Amino acid sequence: MVWDQVQANYINSTNNNNFPIGIDDGNSFLEIFKNDMIDLTEYDIQWESIINNNNKTVLLILQREDIPGWLSDFIILNDNINWILRTHPGLNNDNYILNMPNISSILTHNHVFCNEFKNFILFYLYKKINCLVAWKSTTIIEASLFNKKSIML
Repeated sequence: MVWDQVQANYINSTNNNNFPIGIDDGNSFLEIFKNDMIDLTEYDIQWESIINNNNKTVLLILQREDIPGWLSDFIILNDNINWILRTHPGLNNDNYILNMPNISSILTHNHVFCNEFKNFILFYLYKKINCLVAWKSTTIIEASLFNKKSIML
């Protein structure tokens, strides 16, 4: 289930299955945001101008805790992987999360992206990434609908 028909249509247009996987659950709260929703052409332009498509891309969903030190070391040492950091939608204080020691240590590297993709819908990012890394999160289930590998921390 997704928030609205726009997202359901997008998911269904990109899946390889013979049945729809995106179903509009009718959440009327998001009607307010419909006019701001999706201009995929603009997303594509931004994506191409930022991401090195020769590299694999990993989406890291940040929660209320710092990432493990071994993961920040891995990210720093592997500059042949694009890392997109995205705070969980339920968190309302990005600065608190981004100032955690291990997270802040990776933000200065040019293969780590945070604010550049903050306003992209997750379903667009699922289509573009190679792998998702997250704590216990429904994003793991959502990414699997796009046949993306996931790693749960």
